[in-house]
Amino acid sequence: MARRNARSKDKEQEMANNAYKGLLYKEVDMNQDRPYWNMEMEPLYGTPAMAKIQLQRLKEQLIRLKAKGGYYARMMERNRLDPE
Repeated sequence: MARRNARSKDKEQEMANNAYKGLLYKEVDMNQDRPYWNMEMEPLYGTPAMAKIQLQRLKEQLIRLKAKGGYYARMMERNRLDPE
C-alpha cells in the first residue's frame, strides 16, 4: 500500500511539474477569424443576456440542491427560500 501511495505521489508531482512548465497547455493562435475562445459566450459577458443566462443556471442549481436534500435543502427551508 505504501508503495502504491508513493507512486501516486510521484505521479502527482510529475503532473504538477509538467503543468508548471506549460507542457499541459496548448498554445492557441487567436486570429481575426476567431477573436474569442468561446465564440458563443464571450461576446455576451457583461450584457443583460448573460445576466439572464446566469440567473437561469443559478435557479437550476438551487432546484437540484433542494431536491437532493441534505444541508442546502435544510438551509433553504429554514430561510424560507424557494428556488422555483
